Amino acid sequence: MAGAATPWPTTSPRSHRGQHRKPRVRAAADWIEGAVATGQVTPEEGLARLLAGE
Repeated sequence: MAGAATPWPTTSPRSHRGQHRKPRVRAAADWIEGAVATGQVTPEEGLARLLAGE
């Protein structure tokens, strides 16, 4: 595939990749932290719910 065009700029720094996901990941981590701190879920349950898409 020499010379094939990429759908994204190849000159952008790696740190910019995935920037749109960070707020969602941070919100999920904050939810798990709060739920564990208040005893609503165990860390394992929180992670399982996150991975299940809840």
